[in-house]
Amino acid sequence: MRIVSHNIDPADGVVAIAGPHVQVVLCDAGEAQVTVALVLSNGMQFCFPDPAGRGWPQAAVLPPGDHACSVWVAAVQQGRFGRRDDSGVVIGGKLVAAAEGEIPAGDDADIARCAFTLRVT
Repeated sequence: MRIVSHNIDPADGVVAIAGPHVQVVLCDAGEAQVTVALVLSNGMQFCFPDPAGRGWPQAAVLPPGDHACSVWVAAVQQGRFGRRDDSGVVIGGKLVAAAEGEIPAGDDADIARCAFTLRVT
């Protein structure tokens, strides 16, 4: 699997959004059992599926400034689950990361990560 960055300036790795109130959406439409995580340098974390059952989208209040972010996508093929993942991370209405692919033949899991700076104005 590979995570593709979207709406991130290739020169400096920054995606700019208007804040402080933002909507965060993590999703997956693939067949594999998938976990998507968004981790911000200010300590905030978002995870799909959400163990608290809050559902998506989620509202967040992010202070203005730059926040280092990591997106992690892990896919596992178990039981009735398939091998394909199709995941996305949307912040403030902008798609910032998408992962699509299949767990490699001979493996039962795959993981990918990307990093960027989220600039909240």
